[in-house]
Amino acid sequence: MRPSLTTPAPSNSIRNTPTPTTTAASPSGAKIADYTRAVELDPKYALAYYNRGVAKWGKGDIDGAIADYTRAIELDPKFTHTYYNRGVAKGAKGDIDGAIADYTRAIELDPKDARAYNDRGVAKQAKGDLDGAIADCTRVIELNPKNANAYNNRGSFKGIKGDVVGAIADVNRAIELDPKLAAAYYNRAYTKQGKGDIDGAIADYTHAIELDPRCARCYHNRGGSYFNKKQYDAAIKDLQKATEFDPKNGVNYSSLGWYQLFNRKPHESIAASLKALELSPDEAVMIKGNLAHGYLFDNQFEKAKALYLENKDAKLHDGRAFNQAVLDDFKDFQEAGITHPDMQKIKALLTTKPEQ
Repeated sequence: MRPSLTTPAPSNSIRNTPTPTTTAASPSGAKIADYTRAVELDPKYALAYYNRGVAKWGKGDIDGAIADYTRAIELDPKFTHTYYNRGVAKGAKGDIDGAIADYTRAIELDPKDARAYNDRGVAKQAKGDLDGAIADCTRVIELNPKNANAYNNRGSFKGIKGDVVGAIADVNRAIELDPKLAAAYYNRAYTKQGKGDIDGAIADYTHAIELDPRCARCYHNRGGSYFNKKQYDAAIKDLQKATEFDPKNGVNYSSLGWYQLFNRKPHESIAASLKALELSPDEAVMIKGNLAHGYLFDNQFEKAKALYLENKDAKLHDGRAFNQAVLDDFKDFQEAGITHPDMQKIKALLTTKPEQ
């Protein structure tokens, strides 16, 4: 049961580091102490709260940053940058609605704040509002026609909507404006992959990796392209890289487990699937299917049988019944020349109707 590709990637995310208005060059710790002293001397000094919030953000104290930004806003409700930075911090905490509200207020105070439009677009996409996300990116482009990130983001959102032509046009423009924008090559590769242009996708993923050698999603999706070409060794090497650079992402292990089955290494497949199950319990049905396959091909029939029967009546996220998905997988295995004598026993178990 093959996991999905990772999705298009905006160039800017709601976790971007905000730009402080101060130009002080002291370490963050010293800054925090200095700004704390400043607010002790003048409790209504909004800029000091703002800059202490920036310094706390730099130290990873997101809650502290939000508290200081909030106090700065209370003291100066028209301090545009504070709303933007608090939106960034809220987004990093997973408060997408709060982030959108703060970006919106920043835009109300400064209708030409391209950063706020861009990051609000990213936040809207996270909420599933693709039309709103595209509209915000379009506004960024109107404000700055040479903003490569905005073209890339709009292209990624168009790709999610299924507008392949629009997506490729936008990411091509992003690459023209910034040939070193790794996310644009990734998004173009993702779109090409969806169109069936596997070689073109591999080329773009490879370029993205050259620009961003630790891009786990690039390795994951390029591995998927190699898998489509039946280049299983290359696919597995890429998935191993993906797990190295993003070790807490279960989909990397799910894909690795699936590919190892076709590489005729069931023991390695079992190990990857067990790790995937630990990291991605929401995908348990799919992962247990692949784990059962691994046990079957590793001659651990009873373990395989137990998993197949345990999930027999379950549904996958794509709507298929588990037993049908297993039969589909068996067909894929047989087409790849991978068989096992006990496959017929499993087919019988999954297709036998209970007695009335």
